[in-house]
Amino acid sequence: MVAFDVNQSRVEALLLGNLKRARIKADGPLFALMPELPTTESELDIEFAIPVKLRRGQRAGDWGSSPLQLRELKAVPSMASTISKSGASALSTIYTTLFAWMQANAYKVAGSYREIYLSEAGDKPQASAVHSGFLEVQCPVERAQIPLSVISTQFNQKDKIMQPKFVNKQAFTTVGFSYVGKNQNGEVPQLWGTFNQQANKIKNMVGNCAYGACFSDIEFGEDGDFEYVACYEVSDFSDIPEGTVVREVPAHKYAVFTHHGKLDNLQETYKYIYETWLPQADVELVSPHFDMELYDDRFLFDDDASEFDVYIAIKE
Repeated sequence: MVAFDVNQSRVEALLLGNLKRARIKADGPLFALMPELPTTESELDIEFAIPVKLRRGQRAGDWGSSPLQLRELKAVPSMASTISKSGASALSTIYTTLFAWMQANAYKVAGSYREIYLSEAGDKPQASAVHSGFLEVQCPVERAQIPLSVISTQFNQKDKIMQPKFVNKQAFTTVGFSYVGKNQNGEVPQLWGTFNQQANKIKNMVGNCAYGACFSDIEFGEDGDFEYVACYEVSDFSDIPEGTVVREVPAHKYAVFTHHGKLDNLQETYKYIYETWLPQADVELVSPHFDMELYDDRFLFDDDASEFDVYIAIKE
């Protein structure tokens, strides 16, 4: 494969022109290679490439000052692929469809995305291939490890992977106990121990839900630190117990997942959300990042039948 970074509007002329000057024969359609999908147009990091057939004895050093780079794409065991006649104008729909299939069939992304610009002439490169309207999107995949904590047990359908619901929640005020750090020594569970012993001192509670609110925008701390607050929602914070903090939770739209089972496997739920579901979902996290846990009367400590919700703040 020969590839180099360039603005998309000039890719065909530059790539094919340099191939001709280097006396390299194209052997397939133009395509774009992306290590990850951008969240905005300005963040686009894309490499344009074309398969080539080298002559016997030809080496990369023979090309002089050409910007071409010779690279081999490794074979992948499994590839998810879809072809569209609508071209780049339908990319959002194409990726949404592709990721929906991957989630439904328990696969996750395992390599760089490929957008292959097909022409009506088949796999032969044409000057108008990028704009022909025929586009194949490929994504290397591997089986995702779906933890039991995100498999719904409702109606005994244990093979049904839990999907999030989407809700909007207004801003609210909390009072609780705070921890700042990386939770390297189980400090968050210890914080809940303190909360359970002293929560009855918190006044003006709203409802009977407890929250575990995780803030990433802390003012002081080391890289990777976060603030976790075990708390209640309150209607008034003029009189708070010693050792507690007041924290405002902003209004957000959330993807809400239900964690099933004990707390022991909570990290498996978060790993699935952030490493399997999120890269395939058509959503973007808010900045600064925020998530929280909501514990209501479904929560049963150290019980396999326990359930509670994990809220992930996303952009509207």
